[in-house]
Amino acid sequence: MANERLTEQFAAIERKIERLAEVCRSHEAEKRQYLEKIAQLEAELRKRLDIEKAFAEEKNVIRSKIENLLARLEDIEEPK
Repeated sequence: MANERLTEQFAAIERKIERLAEVCRSHEAEKRQYLEKIAQLEAELRKRLDIEKAFAEEKNVIRSKIENLLARLEDIEEPK
């Protein structure tokens, strides 16, 4: 009788441990997916930041050219 009870308790413990192991495996898989998603988003962010930086540089070049052209126009318009 005591052995049967002990056997049942060990079986119950084994079932609980197996369920816990399944939950852990599930969480590990989910964690890997999140880490992959984070890496993907970080790569996308770096790409967008590079594009934004290039755009800002291009904008500065254009602004500089416009300012130079306006200065040249002012020189032309001023009576000498």
